Amino acid sequence: MKTPDNKLLATAGYLTLGIAVFQAVISLVPEWSVFFGAPPEMAADRALLAVAGELCALFFALFGFYGLSGAGVVRRLPLLRAVLVFTGAVFVLRGLAVVLQILVNSGILKGPATPAHMVAASLLSLCIGVLYLSGTIRGWRNLAPEK
Repeated sequence: MKTPDNKLLATAGYLTLGIAVFQAVISLVPEWSVFFGAPPEMAADRALLAVAGELCALFFALFGFYGLSGAGVVRRLPLLRAVLVFTGAVFVLRGLAVVLQILVNSGILKGPATPAHMVAASLLSLCIGVLYLSGTIRGWRNLAPEK
């Protein structure tokens, strides 16, 4: 039985695959990695940076393929509903950092200002997480394991 088209999960999956490619590219350039949040100590060791960055890219790609599986774009993957809920929760939790970032940047809370690109990354994470969770809820019955 083919999983019906789910545009929310397809969008989340494609965005996550885009993040995987982006992660793979920036992990090869230490200056870019530091700009996007890697610790300078890690960036000093190019091999460690590349391994860590490519491993992260691999996980993003895996999550992206699960989103596409839930959307019916690629074949059905095992533990589909569980992985989609987990992925959505991880992205939402990461994205919720935007609340603190905005409060600090606006002066309501004290702390070092967060660069605009980090706020944008948090917003993107929150949006992707909402896409995963909304798409999973929308297609919950169709995402059930096949019997």
